[in-house]
Amino acid sequence: MVVNSLIFLLFFVVVFVVYYLPIFQNKPKFQNTWLFLTSYFFYGFADWKMIPLLFGTTVVYYAIGLWLKAEMEKRNAKVASRITTLGVVLGVCVLLYFKYLNFFAESFLQLLNGIGLYVSWTTLNIVLPIGISFFTFKLISYIIEIHREHVQPCTDFIEFGAYIAFFPTILSGPIDRPNKFIPQLKAKRSWTSAFFVM
Repeated sequence: MVVNSLIFLLFFVVVFVVYYLPIFQNKPKFQNTWLFLTSYFFYGFADWKMIPLLFGTTVVYYAIGLWLKAEMEKRNAKVASRITTLGVVLGVCVLLYFKYLNFFAESFLQLLNGIGLYVSWTTLNIVLPIGISFFTFKLISYIIEIHREHVQPCTDFIEFGAYIAFFPTILSGPIDRPNKFIPQLKAKRSWTSAFFVM
């Protein structure tokens, strides 16, 4: 679903209208759930096979964020630093695996073929998930911002999932800062005439 297509415009209108229906205004839990579901639908429309990766990494980083906060509350700076490092390393490993392993796979394929072990390219080829850089950097920055005490970790998984998978930015950015975005998900939101003020 390309953002400058008619189908995206129709999708956006439906998301927007339901999001601001009078019965759902000022109900952040519903609005966040709606954003979460529609963002996953949007991502799945682009490549449904990558939804488990997005969901799995979101679950892992949600747990890491809560774990990090618990250790910081215990004033255990050493463990908190290790958890933060773990979060950064996991994110970098995900990026290296999906973005750069194909480059090394080609060299590895030539090496194997050179020594007489014939392997097809499809055996080593890794499918690159769409938008992986954007949501991985969001996950990493979330952990770093918790460690710096610029943001509190989300205790609501749907809220956190809506932030990570937010459909207008998941495929082409920009990377939203958690300390700016997450507080907006916690706040009550309603349609006002202020949207029409020039």
